[in-house]
Amino acid sequence: MLAQLSIDVIHVVPAAVPPLRAQPSAAPEHRLRMVELALKGRENVVVDGRELERAGTSYTVLTLESIHEERPGSRLVLILGRDAFDSLPKWHRFEDLRALADIAVVNRPGFDDPGRLPGWLAGETPATAVDPLAPPGRIIAVDMPPRDISATALRRALAGHGRVEDMLPPAVLSYIREHHLYE
Repeated sequence: MLAQLSIDVIHVVPAAVPPLRAQPSAAPEHRLRMVELALKGRENVVVDGRELERAGTSYTVLTLESIHEERPGSRLVLILGRDAFDSLPKWHRFEDLRALADIAVVNRPGFDDPGRLPGWLAGETPATAVDPLAPPGRIIAVDMPPRDISATALRRALAGHGRVEDMLPPAVLSYIREHHLYE
């Protein structure tokens, strides 16, 4: 995806207090550690704990503003699954997101093609790549093979002691079992 979007680094940012869904059952420090284990050894991928360190609700717009302060002049690309993208109008200060970053939309099982935009973007045509010369705010359709797995289904399988070995990296599954998460 780095090459496809012409970006140098991906920040994976676990939310501390998600505003549009229930509070996660695993404590923030456990979720951060699981992300670190899952992404260990991946070049150009940074596990970014800034939302866990910041008090209050985890708003993406605040995170993008924070990254802009650290890396002035950087081109930011917010990568979202199609399911999250479709709910964007419900997000805190969602209209400000496009002033801060391009938005890459990745297809997800059960959701429309990332290239077909929802009604609130009527008249726009999605791009297929980042254009460093264009102003931020472009919608970029990223077509990649979707994995038919959801966090909800995974947590349900873990709680019911279902088979999850093919859904998680071994280090993450070992951590979950060691700390009795999602039981």
